[in-house]
Amino acid sequence: NLRLDGRLGRQRHHGLAPASTGSYAFGVYGESNGYGGTGVLGWATGLTGGFTYGLYGQADSAAGTGVFGWATDLAGATVGVSGEADSAAGAGVFGWASDTTGGYTSGVFGETASTAGYGVFSGGDLGATGIKSFMRMRAGR
Repeated sequence: NLRLDGRLGRQRHHGLAPASTGSYAFGVYGESNGYGGTGVLGWATGLTGGFTYGLYGQADSAAGTGVFGWATDLAGATVGVSGEADSAAGAGVFGWASDTTGGYTSGVFGETASTAGYGVFSGGDLGATGIKSFMRMRAGR
């Protein structure tokens, strides 16, 4: 379904892909082959009031991922998901694990397969509140 909203160059798209179990379907698909291009752009312009989301993802599957990013170039300094905040009280990337049953949860989790890499790396000072627990996992887990 495509509906123009009357402003030059602006379009509203609605995507719905009803699919049976086990199907791969896309409600919205975007692709850009241009230098500096964007396949899908979300922009929330509300300046006051509640929370706004330029892009929101939700997965209801037990093994789902709300938003997934994958940078496939093997040679570049690529980033799968990137975040930036201009506010003095902002966070470029924020994670929240809302399980209250006592399970092993992480607001943000990082892991690397490289022997020279870091699961989580800080380019500046590192701050934390609460209990600081560190565990060393054995090879192969």
